[in-house]
Amino acid sequence: HGVRLVHGVVKEVQPKKILLSDGTEVPYGLLVWSTGVGPSPFVKSLELPKSPGG
Repeated sequence: HGVRLVHGVVKEVQPKKILLSDGTEVPYGLLVWSTGVGPSPFVKSLELPKSPGG
């Protein structure tokens, strides 16, 4: 047992597995989900002052 790092696009989370957009099924017992955070393209396009984070 260990840690498995997976990089992909999550399509669906089910009770014991994650389905990725490429069809990969990732079984899990404990899910830790980390995502990036940033402004949407719409917010980026606004000509308004923004903080360094967007």
